Amino acid sequence: MGLWKKILVTILVFLIFGFVIYYLTMISNRGQPLFLVFLPLIVTSGFYIKKWNFFPSIIGALFLLILSILYYGQQFFDMIYASLLNLLIFFVLFSVISILIGHVNVSYEELRKERNKEIINRKEAEENKEFLHSLLRHDVRNKLQVVRGYLELFDDFDLPEEAEEYLSLTRDGLEGGIEIIQKVRTLREAQEEGIKEVEIDSVISDAVDEVRGLTEGNDVEFDVECSGGCKVLAGSLLDRVFSNIFENAVQHSDCSKIRVREVMGEDEVNCKIEDNGKGIPDGKKDRIFDRGYTTDEERGLGLGMFLVEVLLETYAGSVEVKDSELGGARFDVYLQKA
Repeated sequence: MGLWKKILVTILVFLIFGFVIYYLTMISNRGQPLFLVFLPLIVTSGFYIKKWNFFPSIIGALFLLILSILYYGQQFFDMIYASLLNLLIFFVLFSVISILIGHVNVSYEELRKERNKEIINRKEAEENKEFLHSLLRHDVRNKLQVVRGYLELFDDFDLPEEAEEYLSLTRDGLEGGIEIIQKVRTLREAQEEGIKEVEIDSVISDAVDEVRGLTEGNDVEFDVECSGGCKVLAGSLLDRVFSNIFENAVQHSDCSKIRVREVMGEDEVNCKIEDNGKGIPDGKKDRIFDRGYTTDEERGLGLGMFLVEVLLETYAGSVEVKDSELGGARFDVYLQKA
């Protein structure tokens, strides 16, 4: 509200209260209702964010003068010095009240601005942090891709066997770095995307097709039996959950068969994924989802199963690892029905 609007509203409030106060003095035939001028003073003083705010007190004193003249009439002028002294005392009281309310308003406004500034600064800091992280991931990934290209040039040279071994280790480390960046990006996307309805059968089918393409020559059989048409609460990255479990079975359990079954509950769906590989010892079942933990130091980074658990927690789901009837490991993936 602009200054002139505040002034007009202040006068309007005093006019309304003035009529009410004058009416009360007439029907009660007493001067005490005149003290009600403090009410519009307090109300209108809140309109102004100024430490030294005299306008409401001036208007309040003016209205008190008018109301006193209307009520007391000639008696007011007969005792003019006492009347003006009382009016001066009330003006001082009005001014003190207006100034106190003005100080409170200024303090509150400063606090509000400071809080808003903090929120804006925090938001900008988070946005800058996210931008820098994104830029860093993108830049590091590009650099790693360049390094990968240079390493591929060594294929055209006849290198000593020892150099070939070191080159292979370098490539493994490079691919591991790229995989870490990709998994961090996957987690970021999942957290930003939120939860929606997803048809789980098509997600499992896509994950199976993806892993089949990566496991050509491994002769792994997929036995998938889904009910069809079931929708769960998840996101577009749900396929990462199943593909990571499938890849883990293929790469680390030496299995030849992976079986997928859906068990429908009242409020959730349990997808049982089991293999006929070497299984997971009981002592390691509780650790398999820990970040950085892997049973295969040469080929694993310990991020695949960690990513599975984090994604499922993002989708309000969960996962458990058990022994499979096929002889290997079984992962029970729980998701909420849509």
